[in-house]
Amino acid sequence: MLVAVLALSPRSASSPLHANAEFRAPQSWGALQETSSSGTLAAGSLPPPAPTLHPSSSPPHPPHPAASNVNQHWCPEACPVSPQLFVKPASDVADTIVNGVLPMSNATGISTTPPKCNLCEQPFLFIVSIGGRTGSTTILTQINAVPHIRLAGENRQMSYLTSLYEQASQHVSVQGVDTYCNSLGENASCGAWQRGPISPVDVLCDLSSYIQDIAVPELPLLPAPLINVRGFKDIIWTNRSLAMIRTMFPCSRLIYSVRTDEWTEASLHEAIHSYQKDLHLDHAQAVEYAASQKILQQHVKAQHDLDVSAGYAWKSFWQPLDTLNVTSINSMLTWLGVTGCSFDSLVHANANGYSNSGATIFDAMTHLIGNCTWPF
Repeated sequence: MLVAVLALSPRSASSPLHANAEFRAPQSWGALQETSSSGTLAAGSLPPPAPTLHPSSSPPHPPHPAASNVNQHWCPEACPVSPQLFVKPASDVADTIVNGVLPMSNATGISTTPPKCNLCEQPFLFIVSIGGRTGSTTILTQINAVPHIRLAGENRQMSYLTSLYEQASQHVSVQGVDTYCNSLGENASCGAWQRGPISPVDVLCDLSSYIQDIAVPELPLLPAPLINVRGFKDIIWTNRSLAMIRTMFPCSRLIYSVRTDEWTEASLHEAIHSYQKDLHLDHAQAVEYAASQKILQQHVKAQHDLDVSAGYAWKSFWQPLDTLNVTSINSMLTWLGVTGCSFDSLVHANANGYSNSGATIFDAMTHLIGNCTWPF
């Protein structure tokens, strides 16, 4: 089941944006962008309704006391998350903004046992670079110099994890099996495809744990009970993987790192040239990839605007490359809730393209002035 990152309210359904405009990469460079055999939903479309639920009498996994304090400041109103949010259609725009909500359908029912983890316990921060060469490595390096922030670099895993979740959601990838199994009724076996009830939240717990295991930051994690803000930055995204970020990590924030606030003809030509040089694409591939990133950025900007207009300005930060400077980095600190410190200069990482050149976290630390204080 696919849900675009935009789940617009009915009054917004006339938007000219199309969430089904996801880019299909040529096989010769398929690693650059995910593909899907099952299509996408247009903006404002809803997935098929999930099976009727039978709420459990058991309470959800209780938040850790320390996690509750973090939630109040890092992701207000997003946590705790009801497990049932993950098994209903994302028909409310607020659900998508606050919780992500990629609904899971399951022919054999939804487990009513308490989830095995609290998805809200760990605060996350993600740097979402649309298309690359947006200054995202500079942002990563600068932000990682702030105490308690522990972000990793690119891992290209979200497309894969999104597909895994969708595979679990669809039971098996044989067309019509879910419909057939649902038609048999609650207590009937589904024969060769038999499976007991599963927990969408437990699946998300496993995927979240995997990300924490592989997205290891360069600096050591702080020992408990100190808080680590985890996450990573990446340049390969689609509507599906961005929706998955909000679902898998309900207590998360996103920094959208983009080339320019609006894609002009000049910026499009510059991007095409950059993709040919940095990603080793031929001209036709670069044109196609640049066009896909322009569309994706429109979707992301619409989502950011929804965050702000709905009162969730804490959820995302919009950062064009042409306004990336020490002032904007310090504005990020304010947005994150960090007080008592600021940067006196911007260091430039990865300034010469996709290379190891440029400043390091330790260089950025020398430009952090004052004593940083977090609200948690």
